[in-house]
Amino acid sequence: MQRTSSTAIQAALVEEAQLHREREERFRRLFEETRQALTLVEDGRFVAANRAALAMLHMDNLAQLIGRSPADISPELQPDGRPTLDKTAEVIETAFKEGSNAFEWEYLRADGEPFTAMVLLTAIKQGDKDLLHVAWNDITEQKKAERELAEYRRDLEIRVAARTRELTEMAESLRLASAEQKAILDSASAGIVMLKDRIVISCNRNPRLSGRLADRHVAPVNVHRQRLFCACRCQGL
Repeated sequence: MQRTSSTAIQAALVEEAQLHREREERFRRLFEETRQALTLVEDGRFVAANRAALAMLHMDNLAQLIGRSPADISPELQPDGRPTLDKTAEVIETAFKEGSNAFEWEYLRADGEPFTAMVLLTAIKQGDKDLLHVAWNDITEQKKAERELAEYRRDLEIRVAARTRELTEMAESLRLASAEQKAILDSASAGIVMLKDRIVISCNRNPRLSGRLADRHVAPVNVHRQRLFCACRCQGL
């Protein structure tokens, strides 16, 4: 009876170990074969990375990454001007405290080319080890498009403002020119009228014309223009 019990326990342990190995194999294959760039960080150092992560970093093999810290593959300063070392400690602390942390980060590829990634850190337990599961999405082209759109909008706003000033100045020049012309006409000694379709629509302020010509018809004139300025000596119409 005791031997049977021991055999059953041993069989259960063997089965559990087999299931554990199978789970680890499934996780390993999923980790390595997914197109999502993934890494594992332990004690601030990379301990694993899949092919997608190495390709994103332009690295040929794991040896180029394993044992290095996130700061080792980043510029000294992040885009907000803060030191990378300071921000690295901060984002890792937040991930362990909150369980996860998502943020934008600037990295350097193996050839020195900078790129921007959307990073998701997830705190996980592996036995007695505290690890960070790191997922990267390269958003360099997206950020470039956003910068270009922002620059286009700024340029458009500058152009609109310049055109608005130009039109305002033009309108003011026309107003001044119109006022100057009116002053010249009003000071003329001769009476001056403007005709449209043989109807007087305006005249200068010659005392002998004022109040007598508005909406008056005049004799047909042989002209090809719709409007005509006429000068007269105002000795009767």
